[in-house]
Amino acid sequence: MTTGEPGNDNAGNRETHIGRLVRKYAGGRSIRSIERSNNLPHDSLSRYVRGKWDHRSLNLDVMERLAAALGTSIDEVSEAFALDSEFPVQGRPLKIEEANLLDFYEELTPDGRVALLALAQALRDKFPAQPSP
Repeated sequence: MTTGEPGNDNAGNRETHIGRLVRKYAGGRSIRSIERSNNLPHDSLSRYVRGKWDHRSLNLDVMERLAAALGTSIDEVSEAFALDSEFPVQGRPLKIEEANLLDFYEELTPDGRVALLALAQALRDKFPAQPSP
């Protein structure tokens, strides 16, 4: 998804981990077509993608249905929901931008990965993070 600014989509909605997961596995399908073909209630997946859902309503059935609809594991779906709920999974949760970089890295060839790491090191040297006050 092209973002207007980090963490937001073009409509100004907060980008979510569920949204990243849907983009990763949608295979060009629209959210509505995924809902229809998997008998999900209208706008249910869209609400999860936009982060407009009541965390208290989440249950195992919802996560299993979403995992099946996307063709991924319940573990990956539950982790995305946990991260969107700001529930720590293991260590520090990845920011959306960090998770996107990891996805890009995983899509590269071994040579591309070496090049990306070299580029990241050069950028770190040129633009070091400022120490926190």
